[in-house]
Amino acid sequence: MVIYYTAIGLIFLCIILFETALRNVKHRRFFESLFCGIIVFLVLSLKKETVGRDGTAYKAAYEWTTTVSWGQLTSKYSSFEIVFKFLMKIASSIKVPYFLFASFLYLILCTALFLLFYWYCDIPGMAWLFFFCFGSFTFVASALRQGLAISLTVFSFLIFKKDKWWTYFLSLAFIAVAYLFHNSAIVFLLAIPGLLVKLRPNDFVIFLIAGITVAIFAYPILSFFYYDFPIAGRYTKSYNIFFAGGLGGSLVAIMAILAVYFVFQPYRKASLILNERFPQWALTERIPEPSDRAASKSNDSFFVFTSEITILLLIVSCYFSMAARIADYFRIYLGLILINTITRQSNKTFKTVALTLLPVLLCLYLYFTTFRENYLNLLPYRFFWQ
Repeated sequence: MVIYYTAIGLIFLCIILFETALRNVKHRRFFESLFCGIIVFLVLSLKKETVGRDGTAYKAAYEWTTTVSWGQLTSKYSSFEIVFKFLMKIASSIKVPYFLFASFLYLILCTALFLLFYWYCDIPGMAWLFFFCFGSFTFVASALRQGLAISLTVFSFLIFKKDKWWTYFLSLAFIAVAYLFHNSAIVFLLAIPGLLVKLRPNDFVIFLIAGITVAIFAYPILSFFYYDFPIAGRYTKSYNIFFAGGLGGSLVAIMAILAVYFVFQPYRKASLILNERFPQWALTERIPEPSDRAASKSNDSFFVFTSEITILLLIVSCYFSMAARIADYFRIYLGLILINTITRQSNKTFKTVALTLLPVLLCLYLYFTTFRENYLNLLPYRFFWQ
């Protein structure tokens, strides 16, 4: 646990440093996102395979690929997509140690998140803290394949530009490749409308009605497909009560709904129109300051849309825990819209209090959902050489 809270402390130190003493430094957001990303990458890449529930299975599968021919890759580990097996076989064939293979995949993930947070978050370090504490880090530390798939879906968003038709196909291609590494990535197609639509405050009311409807009818519908659907134990398990379902899942959904609701307050007199500003390909350019509303609100429309998907999935997770896993494709965007909403409030007192409380609440969330019951076996943390 010391390693995790040390990483959190270093991230928080970066936030304080870059948001105060170095606030006027050129490319501040770039370096803030970079340094915080390096911290998260080191925690992920240096861990032993025993850190994370599925780590030992991934290492065993990786070592197995060294003992079989290319044609025998389908003979075992049927739950692994064949493309991922081929990737492991390529790496093992050239004698790449498992920890370097895993580190390479984590590097892809952290690179995608670095660009996302740098381009689209007012305080990139806070976005990294949200990723670290609000379930996403906990999950990708264990789920190597889905972590790679998540990174590819992030790239699919980053390359999309509404006025460039070829980016439509390239974005879909990234989602297709992500699907080949983990079939669950197909759900990111749900986010495509968010790249094209115009959101208005009234849409949020419609969404609330849809969310309540889903909450009411999710269990009967899912029970139809899963005749022996296990729901009884959902309310009795003490671990992960805030993260994966049950009453706690509802609480998370409610908190997320409130967060998204506040998004509309600065823009309640205007529509949120996407793609007035696109990803900046030159890293020497900086994103507009929060005071530049015309530019800063443009991509929030997509983040609101994906946050709505996250909330709906968290509501469904009250009955179907797998929905919380699917929500990880969209959960990081919820953090962006929450942080940007806080930083763009005109009330300085509210902004200061909110930005102070958010890291505290995130740390408490991490403790109660992950460390208290050792969810997904993240404890004890061991380095790969131990």
